[in-house]
Amino acid sequence: MGGLWNYTFESELQSEKLLIYPGAKKAFDRGIYFLNRTPKDGGNLEKESGWYRLFWYKQKDGTWSIYRLNWLKAPSASEEEDVF
Repeated sequence: MGGLWNYTFESELQSEKLLIYPGAKKAFDRGIYFLNRTPKDGGNLEKESGWYRLFWYKQKDGTWSIYRLNWLKAPSASEEEDVF
């Protein structure tokens, strides 16, 4: 597995919950992510999924900016066997 620049990516986020705190400059979003990664040199497609959390901050001009992003990769079937 090379560096990230050696891949093309397709991703999808499925939001499960979005909280915007009334009168505050903060918001929180959580859900599931799906990622397809293909090596540019023609290797096999690699799939990944897991959970994400986005923390947003409302800027002075009224636009929203991502303050923090956390993600947790879901274990593959073989990784689950190692754990249990």
